[in-house]
Formats: sequence, C-alpha cells, structure tokens
Amino acid sequence: MQAQNTASQTRAHWEQAKKPFVISFEDDKNFNEPLSLGVYAQLNDATQEECTALGGVVFVKKGREYSCADRNASTTDTTALIYACFPYHKGLTAQDTLQMKAPFVDQLFATESNRSFTSVTNVRMKMQSSMAKLRIKMESDDVRDRLNSLQISGDEIYTEGVYKPYSGQWISKVMNGGINADSKEILLNNGRNHDFYLIPTDVKGVVNFFARINERNYAVKATLPPLVAGSLTQLILRKGKDGLTITSSWVESKRPLLEPQPKNAVDTVKVGYYLQKEGYVSKQPDSNSIALIIETEGKHGKAIALNDAVGNYCFSKKPMTSKQLFTTVDGKRKEGVLNPRKEDGVEEENAIIYKPKMPYSERCALGYQQGEVLTHKLLTSSSSINDITTQAHTEINLPRKSMLEETLKHPGSYVPSLAEMTKFYYSLHPFKDRPLMALGLQEPRGEYLTSTEQSSSSFYMIDFDHGIIAGGLSKQYAKLQLRLFYLF
Repeated sequence: MQAQNTASQTRAHWEQAKKPFVISFEDDKNFNEPLSLGVYAQLNDATQEECTALGGVVFVKKGREYSCADRNASTTDTTALIYACFPYHKGLTAQDTLQMKAPFVDQLFATESNRSFTSVTNVRMKMQSSMAKLRIKMESDDVRDRLNSLQISGDEIYTEGVYKPYSGQWISKVMNGGINADSKEILLNNGRNHDFYLIPTDVKGVVNFFARINERNYAVKATLPPLVAGSLTQLILRKGKDGLTITSSWVESKRPLLEPQPKNAVDTVKVGYYLQKEGYVSKQPDSNSIALIIETEGKHGKAIALNDAVGNYCFSKKPMTSKQLFTTVDGKRKEGVLNPRKEDGVEEENAIIYKPKMPYSERCALGYQQGEVLTHKLLTSSSSINDITTQAHTEINLPRKSMLEETLKHPGSYVPSLAEMTKFYYSLHPFKDRPLMALGLQEPRGEYLTSTEQSSSSFYMIDFDHGIIAGGLSKQYAKLQLRLFYLF
C-alpha cells in the first residue's frame, strides 16, 4: 500500500510539473510568419508520453509564440533536442530525408538559441532558409510586349535533390534540364518579380536565361556568384532592339523569408475590377490597387490609374515626334467642346458630338485609341531614351518633368491618346444612364496631357472641367496634369 501511495504521489507531482511547450523565434520580423511548423524532439531518455506529445507535431502561431495545434504538447523541464521546419512533413523524424524536384518553394529550418522554464517551457529558435533565391525582373521599352515563358538553366542550377527538412541539409543534388517560371502569358513590362528558389551552391557558375517574348525566342547568359542559402540574387533583364540584355544585378546576403505571393486572377477579370501592382487583379480595391479596369477580353485589357501623377508635366523636354500626326479632332474641327448643352451657348461650329461607338476614323484624333502605340513610338524615336530611362529609375527631380519619364517609373503604364481620354470623360458624365463610378477613383479636374500630336511641335489636351479639346499646345513648354493608363 505504501508503494502504491508513493507511485500515486509521484504521478501527481509529475503532472503538476508538466508545463505547456511553446516555441518563439529570433528576428521574427524577417519572415512572414508561416501558418504551420513541423516540430520534432530528440527524446532519447524520455517517457512514452513525452514522445507522443513532441514527436513530429504541428505548431501554429498563437499570439507571439507557436504552440501545438493537434495535441496536448506539455512536458517537464526537458533537455531534449528540439528541431523545427517549414513546411510541415507528416511522419518525418530529424534523420529522415525527402526526394525533392523543381520547381522548389522556400524550405525553412530552425536551430535552438536559448531555453527558459517559467510557467511554460519556451524554446527560442532562429529560423533560416536552406534555399537560395534568384529574382528576375523583366523590362521593355514597348508596353505591349508579352512574356510567353521564362526558363533558367546552368552549370550550378540543380533540379533535383535529397533533403533533410529538420536540419536544412542537402545530401545530394542533380542537374536535369532547366527550371521554368510560374508566370507565363503575361505582359513583359508589368514589374512582376519572377522568383526561383534554388538548391544552394558553393561555387560561381554560368546561368542561361531563355525567354519567349511575342512568340519569339531570346537568350542571354551571365556568371553568377555562389548561390548561398538564405541569400537573394537579383537581375534586371531588358528586351530592346539588340535583343535580351542584363542591365543590372546585385546580391543581398540576407532576405525576408516566406514573402507573400499575390494570387493572379486574370482568368476571371471583369470591367470594374482593380489592377494591382505587378499586374495582378482583385475584385475590391485595397492598398495595392493602382488602376480601375475599363476594358478586357477576359484575360488582358486596359485600366485607368486611380489617381493623377503628382505634379504637372510637359509633353517632352526636347523636340521629338512619333511621326503619327492628327491634324483634326473629328475629321473637320481642330478643337472644340464635347457634347455641349444648349445652355452652354457653344456655337455649332465649335461643338463636337461624341459617343464611344461613333465611327470616327483612326486618321483623326478622336478615332485613334492606341495610346500605348504612340507612347512606344515616342520613346523609341527619342535620341535621349537612355537619359529618360536613367532619370526615371533614379527619380531625379528636375524643374521640368516630362510625361515619358513618369511613364517609365510605372511598369505597364502609358500616356493615353486623346480618344482614350475623351472616352474616359464621356464615362464620367451623365451622357449615359450610368456614369462611371468606382471606389478609390479620383475624378479628373483641370487640363490633361495626351500622347496625340497635332504637329511635330504641338499636341492635343483635354479639359475635364469644361469638356474642351484644344490643339496647338507646345510640347516643350506647356505643363499639364497627367493620368496614366495601364495594360495588363
């Protein structure tokens, strides 16, 4: 009886000594907290109860710490070695391996840095990535260029490997072809990052970049430094008249972990949806929304910036022309007032009747709705295109800013034509039953630039307050407001 009582008291003390088991991380701001972690404890001399509680379990974030999600993970002041990994792999121990193939995702593992015993058993850990990250950004002078596919291959680009998730070790690695980017059939120049998670390397190697653009093949290669685990290597590839070139590259030894990836919804896009940064689409506006979609064929289309570009801009700082000139607005008048009311007192010879479906010829300013073509022609006709590009990317603020500089700062954007801005004006006014109304869309006020030229030295503007269209404005000296359009 005494032995039984002693055993009962021992079990009671044991239960009282058991504490919840939690994990916290150093530099938790350096990674976007994963939804779940795999946790494994090396319990050589533990009880079966401890093995069950801490053997390959799922931990999720609760408050500032991670705790067990699927069972009662509690123990005494254990000295067991603790391992953690992301993503969670059911049934794996610290010694088990996985056969992995490209495309890879970020693989994280944690090492213990400190342990404390208070009301809980708290193991402090440091999360690390066992993958190197290669980031490619594509650019082009032509906003219409479409990226069909992107692939990388090279001397040190491995497509398969044997991996130990809880220790972050690559046991072996194999090269077998190339690795394709997830994104395809998108606009080349939308600012999207093409990220590749790669098996780390110890030596530098040649990497080949193969891009199919507008159904034509392009290639360029570069020698990259060792792809170190946890690092980020970034390159900008630009498609120009000389083909595909690498314009810049740099390496960051430490990067954020598990960066969130926005979901691409272009297959279900509708007019009234919102264009996000990097060419993604959402049904409702949020902090990443940049434009309102006004045209779509189901996958691609056009959008209007939600806000004006900050400040006033001139058409160009130096003489330039696309050589596509429109001497009249509607085939008759050089300027006038859009759809004036009788009480406005506008004479008939100054009135311009406009509806989006009116069959204006593309040879007149109100019939040509391809501002992206005009913008591209202006960029490629400019002898100072390199200067414009440099100023746009370095954001040099000069006394007089040109609309082309601002366009180059916003991937996928262009300066709309007069016809596009006129259609926008029409949609905002009660010329139809339902004028354009959208959350977050700033209503244009005042005089705006267009990419439609009247002559080699003048262009057309539109006044949104009064519906006035006027030509003859100086390209180099007239400073007006700018509302960008986007392709997606």
